[in-house]
Amino acid sequence: MWKKFIIGTLVITTIFINSPIGYASGNSYARRSASAKTISVQDNNKYQVISPEENVFATPDKIIAISGKAPRGTTVIIDAYGTTDMTRSNFNLENLPGEKDYIKRYSETIKIGSSGLFSKQMELILGVNKIVITFRNESDQVIDQKIIYVSDISQASKAANDIGNKKISDFME
Repeated sequence: MWKKFIIGTLVITTIFINSPIGYASGNSYARRSASAKTISVQDNNKYQVISPEENVFATPDKIIAISGKAPRGTTVIIDAYGTTDMTRSNFNLENLPGEKDYIKRYSETIKIGSSGLFSKQMELILGVNKIVITFRNESDQVIDQKIIYVSDISQASKAANDIGNKKISDFME
């Protein structure tokens, strides 16, 4: 009974320690995102990115929806960048890539119609992704940026399963 309790506690602790949600919490990323040259939408009544709401966050989902609103006739350009670090071992939300470390993966231009809304579903890569949304019309240009860290949830599940297969004496060594 105690053995199962201790193993269960270790599994839960490991999941919480390695959880990507833990990387996205706290106010320290507001300072980091400023150093990453994040430019926020200034006029929320005129231009707005509705989803995703956060500027810097982690998720296990490889597909996200980007939606927002802008005045009719505005051109919205959505650019998706991924990191050149294919091992995903050097970059995370605490150690963001520099501008030269990103590769442009995708770009799409959307013209806002009479509804004033736009929506686009896009696929992300594992690791750090940067989404740049540019609102452009005759009078001005506004840029918003989202940093999204996509984690591999299967690696956490595998680690949790491996812990369940080990003996308590293996942890004590």
